Amino acid sequence: MNDRSRRFRREAGAAKLPVVDTLLQSATVAVFHACGVATAPLPPGELSPEALAWDFPVGVIAFRGPGIHAALVLSLPQALSSRLQAQQGARVDGRDLLRELTNLIMGRLKNRLTAYQVTLTNSLPVCRDRLSELERLLPKAGPFTAYRFRTLDGEILLALKGSIDESSFCYSSTIKINTEGDIIIF
Repeated sequence: MNDRSRRFRREAGAAKLPVVDTLLQSATVAVFHACGVATAPLPPGELSPEALAWDFPVGVIAFRGPGIHAALVLSLPQALSSRLQAQQGARVDGRDLLRELTNLIMGRLKNRLTAYQVTLTNSLPVCRDRLSELERLLPKAGPFTAYRFRTLDGEILLALKGSIDESSFCYSSTIKINTEGDIIIF
C-alpha cells in the first residue's frame, strides 16, 4: 500500500453521506457492468480535488433537488477509455463516451433517489480538460467526496462535490421504479 492509498484510507473515515454513498456506488457499478467492465468499489473519502490523480478529460454533470446542490465528476483511466471506445466502434469520440457514461450514472442515481421521494434536475454533461476548468463548474459549498473503483484497466474516479441534506429523504417501498429492460405499455 503506497502513501497516497494510506492517506485516502485514513481520510475515508470522514463524515459521509451513507445513502448517497451506497446509491452512487451501486449506480456506477451497474453502468460499468452494462459496459462489460467489472468494478470493485473502494471506501469513499473526503479529499481536495488537487489531491486526486485525475485522468483528463473528465465528465461533469451538475444537479439540484430539495436540499441538494451538487455535481458529479467522472474520470476514467486511459486504458479503460481506449477499451470502451474500441468496443463501441471507430466512430466513437472519447469525450462523447465520457459524457454518456456521466449521464448514465446520473440517470441511475436519479432513478434510485425516486424510492426516497427525491426528484432531481440536472444539467447536460460536459467535459473539462484541466482542474481549473473543473473547479469553476463545481458548487462552492459542501464537501468533495471521492469514490474510487478498481478495474483491470486502472481506477475509475467518481467525485461528488456539493451539499446534500439527507434529512429530506423519505424511503417508500410502494413507489414503482422501472428498471432497465422493463417493458412499459403506453
